[in-house]
Amino acid sequence: MAFDSNRGVILLYGGGTTQFGDICEYNGQQWNIRYYSPSPANRSDHAIAYDSARGVLVVFGGKTNSQFRNDTWEWNGASWAQKTPLTVPQARYDHAMAYDSARGVVVMFGGYGNTGLLQDTWEWDGTNWTLRNSAAGTLRFGNAMCYDSARQRTVMFGGCGLVSAGCSYAWEWDGLSWAQVQVSNPPPGRSFCSMAYDSIRHVSIMFGGTSNSVDVNDLWEWNGVAWTQRDASGSPSPRSRHSAAFDPGRGVMVVYGGLSGNNSLDDLAEWNGTNWAVHSPPTSPGPRYAPAMSFDEARHVAVLFNALSYNYAPETWEWNGLSWSLRNPGTSPSSANGHSMVYDHDRGVTLLFGGGYSNGFYYVALGETWEWNGMLWTRRSISPSPPARGFAALSYDTRRHVAVLFGGNYYNNGTYVNCADTWEWNGTSWTQRNVSGPSGRSYCSMAFDADRGVTVLYGGYPYSNDTWEWDGSSWAQRAPATSPPARDFHSLVYDTARRKTVLAFGWNGSVPLDDTWQWDGSNWSQLAIPTGPVARFALSMTYDKTRQLTVLFGGYNSLSQYLAETWELGPSGTAPAITQDPDSPVICRNSTVSLHAAATGDGTLSYQWQKSGVDLADSASLFGTQTETLVFAHAQPADAGPYACVVKLNNCTQATTNIATLTVYPGGSADGNQDGTVDARDIQPFIDAIVNFAPVSAQLCTYDLTGEGIVDLNDLAPFVSRLLGG
Repeated sequence: MAFDSNRGVILLYGGGTTQFGDICEYNGQQWNIRYYSPSPANRSDHAIAYDSARGVLVVFGGKTNSQFRNDTWEWNGASWAQKTPLTVPQARYDHAMAYDSARGVVVMFGGYGNTGLLQDTWEWDGTNWTLRNSAAGTLRFGNAMCYDSARQRTVMFGGCGLVSAGCSYAWEWDGLSWAQVQVSNPPPGRSFCSMAYDSIRHVSIMFGGTSNSVDVNDLWEWNGVAWTQRDASGSPSPRSRHSAAFDPGRGVMVVYGGLSGNNSLDDLAEWNGTNWAVHSPPTSPGPRYAPAMSFDEARHVAVLFNALSYNYAPETWEWNGLSWSLRNPGTSPSSANGHSMVYDHDRGVTLLFGGGYSNGFYYVALGETWEWNGMLWTRRSISPSPPARGFAALSYDTRRHVAVLFGGNYYNNGTYVNCADTWEWNGTSWTQRNVSGPSGRSYCSMAFDADRGVTVLYGGYPYSNDTWEWDGSSWAQRAPATSPPARDFHSLVYDTARRKTVLAFGWNGSVPLDDTWQWDGSNWSQLAIPTGPVARFALSMTYDKTRQLTVLFGGYNSLSQYLAETWELGPSGTAPAITQDPDSPVICRNSTVSLHAAATGDGTLSYQWQKSGVDLADSASLFGTQTETLVFAHAQPADAGPYACVVKLNNCTQATTNIATLTVYPGGSADGNQDGTVDARDIQPFIDAIVNFAPVSAQLCTYDLTGEGIVDLNDLAPFVSRLLGG
């Protein structure tokens, strides 16, 4: 992992036992998964570093399947670019990289290549790789590195090679040569640990790894003179091959994932220099693409199923109208996305069919039939059944007591084939209906109109805006005077309270859509909804018959972000409108600061402020957690982090503000230029801070010597005292 200082997020790329190819961003509250084309090949055991001067994440090497790689890629926050340097290091994996901000280069050392263990040092300047030293230190791979910006040294620890237990001495690179650091009581030798530099406390932090073939979870800090082992109580479980990066805005080192033996981990923990905070399991589904969702009428919950993205373990979530619950059924369908799901009203189970996953080259469609009874997933072994496919439409005909499946696609000999067949499931067997009807398509959607007894189908790919209805015997194309624009990746539900089929969002081939339409059996009409979700596609919707609400989750927006929002459309077609998002203040310790949100809606509004997705409650120093304005009295660094306000209308529909990040800098050192001493070079910055207390920064806050949250004349006497060595 690496910290993107330009956008204030932690970046995680690739990795995993199945070799992912996504880039993930952690903003202190949630992960956002990003996919772009072109992009690097899926890989693991590579190295990354963030070049803060050029604003790019640099990726080099690793393995794709068993192939060693030597390609160089850069990510600028919006797109990938493969670099073509004249000189290229040999292919390798399990190497280490760190960014030297003083010299503006990424430093790379070691790894395992086609010639075996390596001990070469390379530097990347954004244009070319330069070999700086071909044989320094000891042969090793699985080493960890970080850059000590205060001492301008790249620090390396661990790795294994000639020493099977793992190397136990640190090495430092000053841009010219490596020097072994021999001190008493170093950490035990290890490999596949993590390192990150705490730029606030000026220490290099090393955590975990494998020592003498055993995973460990000890934490050590190196200040350039000595190693100090910190109290590991409350720490994450022992692990190796995990990732770590330091977030200076929140003052924490973030640790994610890794291996415990042969088991993959997906937890996240943060070290603030004093304590560990291991994040609890998620309280809502993470961002995801093309999930499947249906409403369980017997248990009065919306059921959502799929994985966060390709290659992630599938998850089953349930929404009761107030909160999400992650279910742990043990056995689950294996598809990542593109599956079709509907509630079987007569048998009281949720039916799922098809879906698929990416093998790194194309979408592999599945043809499995599963049922969820609220506790367990059960695979139904049925023959015959529809051919394997993903992204088909599925609805349940409550009059004829069958589920209806249409369309979808699968990959065959270099091309994707759109299906045009109609199938029905009666709870025991699949039956193909040999009828003519809509042309072959995928990414379409269907809903059953219970009042008129027909299944309604709209749109799909290839892009179309045709409307069809299935009555159990034949398909009939309808010819309304007005139709929604052509689209795919939209969603349809039948609103039993208003007796209308509701269509929302989708993709028109160029941009995501944000419109909502309704079908009354004769005509389409667009709904005028004052506020709602941003434009998106690959979302999922279902209709909650108990509360008479349409529930929407997830999707993909115009910023190429996977979404994790839950929205509800009430009987009146309204939802609260956020009219003001909270700002992201940057303050010094002990300042009083507030976050303000505003919303409008036709009814009673209620507010709930959250930090990192967790509801807040008033305390001695925190006020207004259930009002429009959240107030921090004498804010402390521990208060820093991501905040958002959830606004509910009539305790029913809801909307959430954009995330505001509170940054709280500690103060009181008087060493504004961070050179380790308070001297004459600090006088002018101190005067500037008094005269113009802006913009607030870590340097400025160091001159707040009285702890008032501001630099003023009250700080003059303490500053002079420290300047004179008092």
